[in-house]
Amino acid sequence: MASGLDASIVKSFWDCFESRCLTVIGDAYQSINKQRQIDISWDEENISANIYHHIDENVKAIEWNIFVSDECRQYTEKILENKKKAKNSARIDLKMVTNWNKQRVRYFVEAKNLIESDTRKAGRKTVVRAKKWHKRYIETGINHYLDGHYPPNGCLLGYVLQGDPSRIVRLINALLREKSRLNEILIKTDSGFESIDCMYLSRHEISGEARIIKHLMLKFGNFSISPFSAKGA
Repeated sequence: MASGLDASIVKSFWDCFESRCLTVIGDAYQSINKQRQIDISWDEENISANIYHHIDENVKAIEWNIFVSDECRQYTEKILENKKKAKNSARIDLKMVTNWNKQRVRYFVEAKNLIESDTRKAGRKTVVRAKKWHKRYIETGINHYLDGHYPPNGCLLGYVLQGDPSRIVRLINALLREKSRLNEILIKTDSGFESIDCMYLSRHEISGEARIIKHLMLKFGNFSISPFSAKGA
């Protein structure tokens, strides 16, 4: 965030803006859980569509001058120079924007579906593999925030569609340990928000610079679909 202001003032504004973004995300989550029965049959995009809708209508977001957009393309310099097709650009699920000190200030959100155990969607024979989703959370969630695929100023949402968030995090951490990324495991923290039950932090180092990613584990619905043993599938 380029500005001629003192660094402490910039940080204070950023912390406030991030806190407000997390507040409206938490409000959206609580509203959806009251209105919808979200389960394993839901695609990420449909859940994110509900998150978007509730943030867009949130009176706090309106009062705080926060604008939300979805499926946001990330235009790199190569795209702007016509060296790469814009239609192939990376997309991130949500972007929240406000105006401050004659600048745009942005906060980005990427979401991933998560389950604890292998299961099936209703009426489907195909098995949904929990570990595949855990790997995807790391490879196209955490890693994309670290490798420049997504802007660093944002968070991850885990849409927990089956199982317990803490056990899912333990399984994700086990995969990080297998990759010798012990220092990057997710650690539970107090979110500070009544509407957000489970928040974790992971710490990373990129080119000597410390990077912290917030992970909000949003547990949805009452589930009628039970996990099963893969051996019995």
